[in-house]
Amino acid sequence: MQGIVTFTGRTFYPLSPRAEDIDIEDIAHALAMKCRFSGHTQVFYSVAEHSVLVSKLVPEKYALAGLLHDAAEAYLADVAGPIKSAFQKFQEAEMRLMDVIEDKFGIVETDESYECIKTADITALEMEKATVMRRDFYRSKLGIWGYDWKTAKELFLERFNELTKGRPPVPCVSANPYPWFGLTGYESPQLPFPNPLCVPHPVSEALIDSVHHYNITTQEPYVDSDSVRFHRAFGPGTC
Repeated sequence: MQGIVTFTGRTFYPLSPRAEDIDIEDIAHALAMKCRFSGHTQVFYSVAEHSVLVSKLVPEKYALAGLLHDAAEAYLADVAGPIKSAFQKFQEAEMRLMDVIEDKFGIVETDESYECIKTADITALEMEKATVMRRDFYRSKLGIWGYDWKTAKELFLERFNELTKGRPPVPCVSANPYPWFGLTGYESPQLPFPNPLCVPHPVSEALIDSVHHYNITTQEPYVDSDSVRFHRAFGPGTC
């Protein structure tokens, strides 16, 4: 069986993974070198930075699982969703690998944690589509920065250490993830992600009115129809 040589010099067999061959630095390095959206972003935006974001969008008890939810991509190709769904064997290999990674780091998946992380992943996707996929990308919007791979790797490892060594967690995403409104996510119940946590909120037209994007060229906010459709899809409920 053929294996791959990892960043730390290990030989890893993606189709026959072993916990002893998995190393967090290999995961951090590989995810930091991979660009989201198959590379079709306006700036470099790594899977590692995305993973850190997801870890901060879920309750703290699921943060480590959120950080490592894409860890299999460190050893397998980051295949776009529409393509991945057509290859059952690839999906099976990814699931087997994720089971080994979860065992390695003591993560126990439950229905609740799965739904929480799935919701956070979708939330992060929409946040990213509204930032790094836009030509008027504004680096501080929603706390998404588009870090270079070295910085993203460092942030990923720092977050991992926080979650596995009991250090105090860092603040969620940004103290003010909506700077162009002059509001903070901790104060306004009308914002789509008040804390933010993976807790869908009842939708109102007032909330939809606050789904704006900031145009750095015109210095004016504007409403994006894709985001409006996304927030209208949210309903009451908690993780």
